[in-house]
Amino acid sequence: MSTKAFSHRPLHPGGRTIRVLSIVPSADVSSIIQVNLNEISLDEDALPQALSYVWGDAKDTILIEVNGKEFRVTRNCEQALRHLRHATEPKSLWIDAICIDQQNVAERGQQVGLMAEIYRSAPGILAWLGPRTKDGNATAGNGDLRMAVAFITDVAAQNGADFQTFYNAIVRKWSARWSGVISGMSRIFNHPWWERLWVYQEIILCKEATILLGQDSIPWETVALASGVLVQVAESPGPWVLRDRESKGNLNLWKSLGSVDYAIAKTRDIDRRKAREAHDWELRERTSLTGRQDAEIVEALHAIAAVHLQRRLRVTRYLKCSDPRDRVFALLGTGPLSTNLIVPDYTKSYHEVYWDFAKATAFMTLEFLCSAGMSNSGTDATSGGPQINVPTWVPDLHLIHSDPTHPVDFLGSYKASLEEIGVTEILDGGRVLSVDGHLIDTVDKALPAPFGTDSADQMTILKAFPACGDTREARTRFRKERIRNLVRTWTADTDSMGVRLSEETVSAWIKGNYFMVDAYSGRGSDIENEEDGGGDDADGDDNELSSEGELYEQSSDDDIEKGFAGFVEGIAGFRQVKVGQGRRLLRTQDGRMALGPAGAAAGDVICIVFECRMPLVLRKDPAQDEFQLVGPCYVHGIMDGEALSGRAKPTRILIR
Repeated sequence: MSTKAFSHRPLHPGGRTIRVLSIVPSADVSSIIQVNLNEISLDEDALPQALSYVWGDAKDTILIEVNGKEFRVTRNCEQALRHLRHATEPKSLWIDAICIDQQNVAERGQQVGLMAEIYRSAPGILAWLGPRTKDGNATAGNGDLRMAVAFITDVAAQNGADFQTFYNAIVRKWSARWSGVISGMSRIFNHPWWERLWVYQEIILCKEATILLGQDSIPWETVALASGVLVQVAESPGPWVLRDRESKGNLNLWKSLGSVDYAIAKTRDIDRRKAREAHDWELRERTSLTGRQDAEIVEALHAIAAVHLQRRLRVTRYLKCSDPRDRVFALLGTGPLSTNLIVPDYTKSYHEVYWDFAKATAFMTLEFLCSAGMSNSGTDATSGGPQINVPTWVPDLHLIHSDPTHPVDFLGSYKASLEEIGVTEILDGGRVLSVDGHLIDTVDKALPAPFGTDSADQMTILKAFPACGDTREARTRFRKERIRNLVRTWTADTDSMGVRLSEETVSAWIKGNYFMVDAYSGRGSDIENEEDGGGDDADGDDNELSSEGELYEQSSDDDIEKGFAGFVEGIAGFRQVKVGQGRRLLRTQDGRMALGPAGAAAGDVICIVFECRMPLVLRKDPAQDEFQLVGPCYVHGIMDGEALSGRAKPTRILIR
């Protein structure tokens, strides 16, 4: 082996060339991996397949030879190369860790700008889900993987079958080997490869994909199809219908599939199909615009690109990347327009990258404000970048991963600003965002965080919205509506997938959690006798209430507190994503319920900014006519444009 370290030669100027590697064949499976690097043109040469894999621990590296000289790659990369090496034929590939000079930040940025084109032009990707799991330890043997591959293939063949047919063909066939199936499936679908942000770009843009599993492989289409079948079956009532007719042990084995996140493959396949449709749309639009220089059309196309980038930022918010700047860079080129809205530049800090992103998209959409706020701003000295002070309207897309207490994004498809279009300006050298909107309300009181463990806090929330009305019937109606409104506010009116809650769902949650609390089994005085001077039995109305009525008519405040705390605990269990994390409930001066930033305080202003789907909490600067953005908020009753009714000329709002 050579004792000299390999260093990349600079690529030819012009920005349209890349390096590809060729694995030197060897019949000796234990010999060191040798590859040769060559430079090719994206415009003239055919591309090889690209390798998609998890880099792994950067400190756990192995020596290989590149052009006859020493070069270190991560253990996972070396294992993939060893798996792909042929005994007699060379194997060409594009691998980012080797083909890009990772130490050259200028080249790195330039090559990242070409990645979308690389994945679209390559004949396909090879996704290496090799013999190691996220903790780095070898687990199930190849036998389990082969069993899982066979199981996935069988499941995919059941697409469109009814549950009984599926059950007979799959569960009965595999029940005796279920332990191996679950082990292999877990090793595949719980692999950290699915968590990588770069995988999102790779899988949605490639022409075809093959999953490599140790010595076995399986086409992407088979994996996606099987995942769709499993998702459909998991949501079917079939297992419960068959409870009495089939072995309970078999059913328990089937339910154990719940520990496997196979739905992620189905989600990725949906993303992939949508990306392909968007790209086909782009090609048609570009063809129709050939030779035209209409500035309005160009602006419209950029607006579409900005909206698509914003949507992808939301979809990929939970995926991981080692460099926070890649939260934007990894998504460039994944939308319907190939032109990047910003140029990848790794000499800048990640806050500067997010600032560039916000400025580049602000004139097309203000959706990024839903991820911004005072808690998101700060200073940053990422390698190569200067320390900077960031305006509060610039989102920090990295905080959801770096700060466990940071609130997750609101997922709902809200339309608080309807289709209103405003004038956006960026002033004071890029520090001030000037937008159109309406100041709607003011925060009157900041209440405890939702789903807290302190029942006294929960009673504080309940009593912050006292029952009103001249009769018991009116007050009971208010209390029923208050519980429903609190449920919708706690959850931001969405389930864990971002789907708006139906009235049936809210009622089911209340009846399933509130009515089952022991404290609500009896009937006594008014639930809030401290508000109206005692129970309403004195009015002579002793008719028995329905069970729902009894929910709001209790014997003592102690019972109310116990029951309400139990209800809160039950409702919290329905949320896979705690939307209340890092947030607190708010009461406005107009009596509205809101779920806002943890830093919100009395006197803060709630506004609706045109081209932003959510209301925002702003804090007025007493020294000048400007605001700081505290953060986005859910305000019950105005999330679908209700607050804009009857309002005339918008207000100019300056956010620094």
